Parts: sequence; structure tokens; C-alpha cells
Amino acid sequence: MRSPASKNFSSSIFQPSAQERKELERWGRSRSIPVGLWKRAILILDISRGRKLPEVAREIKLDAVNARKWIHRFNEQGLPGLKEREGRGRPSLYETFL
Repeated sequence: MRSPASKNFSSSIFQPSAQERKELERWGRSRSIPVGLWKRAILILDISRGRKLPEVAREIKLDAVNARKWIHRFNEQGLPGLKEREGRGRPSLYETFL
């Protein structure tokens, strides 16, 4: 079970397991994953290392509110929570014709 890095801070994060940390570091070095996933990996790694959320969010150009959402999803779901959910975004205005 994961343990929070700081219980009294609203953006506290459960420490990634060794396996999760390895995968997050791989994502952080990758040049072929979506930029959003890269940002979320950097966010989780930096926060788990004790850096302050406003500082990290500013560096990776992520709104603090959204950063807290991703931290919450990581705490609840682990690595799968950092991936975009299917069906997100604006629906197509046009039907697809075969």
C-alpha cells in the first residue's frame, strides 16, 4: 500500500512503488509519448521527491487545479489514472462515412 508524502497538504501524493517510479521515469525520458502523459509523469515524480506543486506546475505549464486532479487520479488509480480516458474531448461535428 502507498503512503502519502504529506498528510496535511491538499496535493499530497502517495509515493510511487519502485515499479511505478521506473515506469514514470521511462515516460519522463520518452520522446514518443503524448506530451500530456509526459507532463503528468514529471508532475508525479517531482511532487513525490518533495518539490512544491506551484513550482512544478509552472515549469511544465500545467494549471495547478489540473495538476491536483492528476495527483488525485494517481492516488486513486495508480499509473492507469494518468492516461487519458477514452471518449474525452469534443465530439465530431460530422459523421464518418465509409
